[in-house]
Amino acid sequence: MERKDGELRAGPVIPLIDQAATGFSGGTWNISVSDQFDADVAEFKKDFPALTNASIEREVLPAWDKQKATDWWANH
Repeated sequence: MERKDGELRAGPVIPLIDQAATGFSGGTWNISVSDQFDADVAEFKKDFPALTNASIEREVLPAWDKQKATDWWANH
């Protein structure tokens, strides 16, 4: 994703050839968080039978605030 208006950089200001060639030096991050708890727990229990009777609780990450992270980075 092309970087605009002071957004976080996906690469350093002076890029290496691989970063320049792939566009990372002029790009930014786009992050999404999704809750896949039910599918993940089923997969873990299938792969690790000792978890069959374990109590596993859902704890989803909060939404990522790109503007807040950009502001923090600019001030530190």
